[in-house]
Amino acid sequence: MTNTQVKCLTDDCGRPGAIKGRCKSHHWSWYRKQETDDPDRQCQVQECRRVRVAKGRCHTHYTNWKHQRQRQAGKAALILEGRTH
Repeated sequence: MTNTQVKCLTDDCGRPGAIKGRCKSHHWSWYRKQETDDPDRQCQVQECRRVRVAKGRCHTHYTNWKHQRQRQAGKAALILEGRTH
């Protein structure tokens, strides 16, 4: 690392600060957890103050919603095939 490269803003991390002063790993960890007081940017899930990223939900709630829809689609396909549990 040269003297002109900035180190990650996270304490005890010596990696180069690639995105907004953080290394890639710490940036994405921060991004998924960031909160806001702006109701127009908040996750639509009640009591969640994290920033929405897709379909009106924060990263965590969007991922949960997406997986739930995939499970429901899989169950519907099995029912249509006549294979129920």
